Amino acid sequence: PVGTTNELRPTFRVLNAVDPEGEILTYTFQVYEGTDLNAGTPLVNVTDVAEGSGGITEFVPDIDFAEDTTYTWRVRATDTGRP
Repeated sequence: PVGTTNELRPTFRVLNAVDPEGEILTYTFQVYEGTDLNAGTPLVNVTDVAEGSGGITEFVPDIDFAEDTTYTWRVRATDTGRP
């Protein structure tokens, strides 16, 4: 995902994924400084974010981001194996 913000702690939002078996999903959010998702350890790596209501899952990091800095992020949905 690509976007611009002036907030030091932006809210990351994604549309909820759909599990074909109808199992509960959790989400992992990762944020990297720069544009390379494979460049070392993520600045933010939060797992087990519960799926949000209304078709959108949100996450707010617990650290401030630096101004005028490029960040790249990704999110992964994982099924819990539970309906």
